[in-house]
Amino acid sequence: MTTKYTTRHLAAAGLIAAAYVTLCAAFPALSYGPIQVRFSEVFTLLPVFSPVAIWGVGIGCMLANIYGLAVGTNIIGVWDILFGTAATVIAAVLTYRWRDIRFRGLPVLSALAPVLLNALIIGAELTAVMSPTFDLRVYLFNFGSTGLGEFIACVVIGLPVVRYLERSGIARRVFGTLTSRVSG
Repeated sequence: MTTKYTTRHLAAAGLIAAAYVTLCAAFPALSYGPIQVRFSEVFTLLPVFSPVAIWGVGIGCMLANIYGLAVGTNIIGVWDILFGTAATVIAAVLTYRWRDIRFRGLPVLSALAPVLLNALIIGAELTAVMSPTFDLRVYLFNFGSTGLGEFIACVVIGLPVVRYLERSGIARRVFGTLTSRVSG
């Protein structure tokens, strides 16, 4: 099957990527480090509406991690460009795949995918930076702090945003024509 991307698909992905980077740049102290609430991770829920958002979130995360490295706020460094971006992309794909599994009308499982994946992967990255040898206590701290920050971004903020976008009709107007069979 050939996937055809329209100009609208590319523009939507580009806008999501730009918004992701902008939020990380606006809140660098909260976007990088052992205790973080990366508000841009709210965008990992946009694949609930369209698989095109997977591309936007992935590219945005990669660019934000490069930006953080360039300005010295990304303490994980080059590894975060690879593994941090991979965590976000995998989470966005799972968000899309689990979008129809709802609890009280909300895609809760979709919101928990980025929480768990980032807690596991970013927690491991931070532990590698902070501890010369693997220390389970350091990992559990990083797992918990990253997971809590991700929970705030994706569940506490993200799910109400999804509900608002659905109920207001904004999701349908913005993503309605983007939900064609474009593979993420």
